[in-house]
Amino acid sequence: MPLWVHKVLEILGGVAVITTALAVFFGNLIRDYFKQHLKNRGDAATEHLKERGKIDSIQPQHFAGDQYDVYVKLWKQLGALQIAVNQLWESVTEENILSLAAQLHGIRAATQDWSLFFEDYHLDQLHNALRTLDDFQAGKTELRDLRSREQLNEFPTAVYESTIRECVNRNGTYKLEFESLLEQIRTSFRAKLSGHVEERAGELVSKRPS
Repeated sequence: MPLWVHKVLEILGGVAVITTALAVFFGNLIRDYFKQHLKNRGDAATEHLKERGKIDSIQPQHFAGDQYDVYVKLWKQLGALQIAVNQLWESVTEENILSLAAQLHGIRAATQDWSLFFEDYHLDQLHNALRTLDDFQAGKTELRDLRSREQLNEFPTAVYESTIRECVNRNGTYKLEFESLLEQIRTSFRAKLSGHVEERAGELVSKRPS
């Protein structure tokens, strides 16, 4: 067989190997894509069924009462949150930082779980308040770290005092902003709950035997 024929066969054999490898690679890629696509669809369907189950379990005749209870429970949690904020403002300790973090996590979870019962503008107010406290907590953590670094003499005294003062002022601004938002929430929650009380009183009057 001529030498040139051997060369052509060698080249064709190499091309075949490369073509086969590419086919296997892209075949696996396409297979993995469709597997992930089907999994995502299944997960979405599962979440939809979960949410549908939550909604279906709510009885219309009890919704108003359940909503009232949810507002009251969350307001109590906000009261505990304010205590945690005041404690951290007074004393920047690891315990107080973790306490505020736990309160924030609890309220976020409750707001998510009970979001069906809240008015949209109340959810906006709550999210704004919690974001403000995220900044407050981060500022207090920064203040703790600054004081720890000062003990290691990492800052000149003048720079340290100026940095500490700026950090404290920012945290004070966050605290005042949170308190203002909390007062707005208190006012709007009270208006909402007053409406519930009037509705309940009307129901009792309508049920009273004539």
